[in-house]
Amino acid sequence: MLDAKFWKSVGIDTVACYRRHIFDPDGGGTGAKDVFGISYKSYSDKYREAKKTGKLKRQASSFKDSKAPVLTSDLARDFKAFSSSSTGFGFGAISQRGKVKSLAKMGRVIYTDAKPLPDKCAEFLMDEMTKDVKGAFKKIRKKIKRKKININIGK
Repeated sequence: MLDAKFWKSVGIDTVACYRRHIFDPDGGGTGAKDVFGISYKSYSDKYREAKKTGKLKRQASSFKDSKAPVLTSDLARDFKAFSSSSTGFGFGAISQRGKVKSLAKMGRVIYTDAKPLPDKCAEFLMDEMTKDVKGAFKKIRKKIKRKKININIGK
């Protein structure tokens, strides 16, 4: 019940949910939202026009028409699960911390200490935890055999 094996498997799915929400790689970033569930605001006119050309250095061309915080897609690819244990798992982009802080300063918040996951990913995680705990209790209940106890009260 909520052991290291559980956290390792659910960590992978939680990170996938996070990537879909924050970066929307399948939709080229068109459906990407920040950690609070708000669509990203527009870039400055100069940057937006440069990004739309799709010819910036190392640019991921599939994101050229989006407001998602993706230029090279390095940040999106670096978000992965790591260090699962019996108490939980960690995830993030260790080598990209500077980008995360810079994005937050620009109003493109992809993570905060108070809100590390978007609501739909947090709900997914809670659902998986609930399933695991309920499954463990079912196994425990099957092991317990009820015994009939006769109590005689002397008269």
